[in-house]
Amino acid sequence: MRVLHCIPNMAGGGAERQLALLATAQQRAGFAVGVALLAAGPNSARLEASGAQIFRIGASGNHDPRIAASLVALMRRHRPDVVQTWLPQMDVLGGLAAWLTRSPWVLSERCASEAYRGRITDRLLRATAGRAADAIVANSADGLAYWRGRSAARAVLEVVPNMLPLDEIGVAEPLDLPAAGLATDGPLLLNVGRLAPQKNLPLLLHALAALSAERPFSAIFCGEGPLAGELAALAQRLGLASRVTFAGYRSDVWRLMKRADLLVNLSTFEGQPNAVIEAMACGCPVVASDIGAHRALLGGDLGLLVDAQSPAAVAAALHSVLANRGAARARAARAQTAAAAFGPDAAVTAYDAVYRRIAGAPAVPTRASKSGPVTPVEEGQHVRH
Repeated sequence: MRVLHCIPNMAGGGAERQLALLATAQQRAGFAVGVALLAAGPNSARLEASGAQIFRIGASGNHDPRIAASLVALMRRHRPDVVQTWLPQMDVLGGLAAWLTRSPWVLSERCASEAYRGRITDRLLRATAGRAADAIVANSADGLAYWRGRSAARAVLEVVPNMLPLDEIGVAEPLDLPAAGLATDGPLLLNVGRLAPQKNLPLLLHALAALSAERPFSAIFCGEGPLAGELAALAQRLGLASRVTFAGYRSDVWRLMKRADLLVNLSTFEGQPNAVIEAMACGCPVVASDIGAHRALLGGDLGLLVDAQSPAAVAAALHSVLANRGAARARAARAQTAAAAFGPDAAVTAYDAVYRRIAGAPAVPTRASKSGPVTPVEEGQHVRH
């Protein structure tokens, strides 16, 4: 099975990480995997180690029309059995190229329907382009619901949960915080994710300010994003500068999760949150906003769900977890058992079933293709390897 994934870059987000994990697992399963992208990023090392062929698309900007032309040339030359696009830019440009080359196309939905409210570009361009997709694969039921009524009647609609590299997580050791330059005082609270509005981080800081009147603690925020400066300033105004560390993007979050007393995720919406399922796999207690994505993961008393519109309610929930460590660890142990369902084999099998439905591919992937492995394009085109 020859699969060409198209993604804007390998930044530090969840979609980029999931693609790197999927490419690795598909290569091991015998797929011939290619990845077309515009730029590298923090997830590039994992992608490069996967053995997938990487195609750098030359472009002067995100809206350069040469991107679509280069993708068309790439698809015509290598004739992938399936094209899979990731994130809105490639859903539009990569989807257009797949349509022009008549390549079976899978659109990956990584968000929930709330992500597209007010985003006219996505409502018009992406939704219009998506009607040509042969399959829509979402990582949550809510994400898939966005496409009901928007996709073509013939399209395959499936939910494939995110995957975890469970073996790697299992051998990760708790982080030595002082050695890592992360000084702490008291219990450690962790937040992992993009510093963006949907993550509800100003409310979390207000909740931490309320908690600081009750007990000592330290908090580490791992991630980058447009609110970085605003959040640092707010932490300063709330008197949290000595308690809160903004650590930026980190590649050792599993080790931090194994050291932390709890992970807090107060997002107003999610597709399927990588940080939460990774914390589950690490045995780290979770306090999360009471939204559908979190209920799907933590229902059945695997974590503590909280009203994330109230700083006082969040502060009370955090205080409760820190005051009742035994109950929190018991929930975390049950969650760790449940996280075993997110191994890579299940995801590869599910994607293979979707690919076969839209492309008529063999039921079992093989390690060799009659047409050979995907190879770089020749110079003179806008695609660079």
